[in-house]
Amino acid sequence: MRRSEASGLRRCEPDFGAKCFRLEKTKTGRSMRPMGSAAADWFKTLTRPNKAEWVFPNRKANGPADLKKRIAALFNAAGLHDAPAQTLRRTFATSAAILGYSEATIDDMVGNARGGVTAGTMSASPTRFS
Repeated sequence: MRRSEASGLRRCEPDFGAKCFRLEKTKTGRSMRPMGSAAADWFKTLTRPNKAEWVFPNRKANGPADLKKRIAALFNAAGLHDAPAQTLRRTFATSAAILGYSEATIDDMVGNARGGVTAGTMSASPTRFS
């Protein structure tokens, strides 16, 4: 997911039966993204503070939290000082390409709009996707 999609994740969007996230609002419109077993297990343990509709609510629980600084701190703590969150999406997409997934499948998994976003980035740099 994009950072904004993760921080704006609503509690109704994880679909545990289908092991996916059914995102209502993304950069490219409504979208469905895969959810790993570890993520599903973690989401099932969450409690609902103040009945917030967001997984990561702000302090007042009336909107999503801004996680930019927290994510940067996690990256820094892991020694990834020069790696922005976008690098995770690109690495995921590159790994999927190496494993033989089609461009259309990769676009769906990372939430890119159809129409050559992945292909255009791949032709410019075979090891990086946008």
